[in-house]
Amino acid sequence: KKCGSSFHNVSEVREHRQAHLQENSYCCPICAKAFSRAANLRMHKLIHSSERPHKCPECDKGFIRTADVWRHLRNEDDFKPYACPTCGKGFHKPNLLSKHKVIHQEDKPYKCQECGMAFVQLLRLKRHQQTHSGA
Repeated sequence: KKCGSSFHNVSEVREHRQAHLQENSYCCPICAKAFSRAANLRMHKLIHSSERPHKCPECDKGFIRTADVWRHLRNEDDFKPYACPTCGKGFHKPNLLSKHKVIHQEDKPYKCQECGMAFVQLLRLKRHQQTHSGA
């Protein structure tokens, strides 16, 4: 039950169960890397999948962990040739700069039906709406 492995007889199950009593008892079924906590194994398994639940707000690149998004955002080694004339923030691509510029607009066309908050970008409204649904 712990790892999903199956066996031909009870003695094999008993022998295998001993592996779970060891310090690194959670093994990745794909690469056999071992972890001491089930949560760490679950996080590790994401590297073998295409699932990247944490998105960069600038370029929409996906990451496994939130910390990876922040590292990506503050990476000072990245060359960002497209600078916002209003605030000076740099971007890798001109279309990202264009998307960013709307935050300096006075007009906020995307309004939340729940509370009335307004946003300059549809994506920001959608993220805000999640606070009402608890998602």
